[in-house]
Amino acid sequence: MSIGEIEINEKIFKKIMIFFIVLIFLFAGILLIQYSVLRPYHFGNGTRADEGGEIVKGVVVGQGNRMIEITGYAYKKGQKIERFNSDFVLKNIESGKMYKLQTTMEKNHNLMEVDGLYDCSNAGMKAKAFIMGLKGGIYEICIVYNNDGEDIFTQTGVMVEVK
Repeated sequence: MSIGEIEINEKIFKKIMIFFIVLIFLFAGILLIQYSVLRPYHFGNGTRADEGGEIVKGVVVGQGNRMIEITGYAYKKGQKIERFNSDFVLKNIESGKMYKLQTTMEKNHNLMEVDGLYDCSNAGMKAKAFIMGLKGGIYEICIVYNNDGEDIFTQTGVMVEVK
């Protein structure tokens, strides 16, 4: 008997296919939730504050009842960006607790020639996260600037209210 001669039970085949399709959707849902959940953030040993204004930044916020979307950019004066590794952080004004958002790089072609010398097109940032379950209050959007081995925490002055 060859493989081409094997008879397949149609009902069992359909049940198996439905099971695997449900499994794929479940796995995709878990990945989406894991990517979009806020994680507590604490300063690292080498993290320093941007007190001299060396980080140039801009932030735009879109907020709904369940999600927040933040886009913006951050670059250090006098440097181009080779490796992107920065994140947005929500800092509760009252308690000081901070939550890190999963942030991805978004090319910003307006920053191709900063000061006519530096290519900071990798400075663009985008984050989207669920805010359900986050304690209500006023949060400041901050940036943890880790591009090219730096470790700088900078405040943007942009506030959002979580209800």
